[in-house]
Amino acid sequence: MGKKIFYTVQSRYVWRFWQRQGYLQARDTDDKDFKGSYAWMKEQMKLRLPSYKGEALIWLWDEVPEGYKTWGNDTRKKYVLLTLELDEVNVLASDYMGWHFVLNDYMNSDNPSPSDEDFPYEKVFDLPYMHGQIYDKGNKQVLQYTTGRVEIDAVKKVKYFTGRKRD
Repeated sequence: MGKKIFYTVQSRYVWRFWQRQGYLQARDTDDKDFKGSYAWMKEQMKLRLPSYKGEALIWLWDEVPEGYKTWGNDTRKKYVLLTLELDEVNVLASDYMGWHFVLNDYMNSDNPSPSDEDFPYEKVFDLPYMHGQIYDKGNKQVLQYTTGRVEIDAVKKVKYFTGRKRD
């Protein structure tokens, strides 16, 4: 493993704050619907990433996210698309669709079960398994990535944009 390019979309406000701070570090979600699933992902990162220290999740993609300009579906919001160069050992890959099974289980259940017999949550990290289970022939598997703190010098490019309405 080595260095790889990743992308993240953030608000301009957050980007300015990170610039002053000197590093990128997200804040934990206040959304009660996401708290449990995000905490589970953070635990997985602690198990799988040697340098992860429990910071809030920064969501990444290995390609520019499709439709990123409609992020937030609001023409008044100002964003940045950050291009980051990160060491792959500090980034956890997961299947985008599989992650939404985890997310929905936490949001729709009083007792979410990471070891659910129908879908053990850890399968979101088994990318070949997920591809065979979810994606039809010819459909591209979408991966997402998470990391914790990122040093500011990992930012290689900043693209400023204003959100657009979805069609």
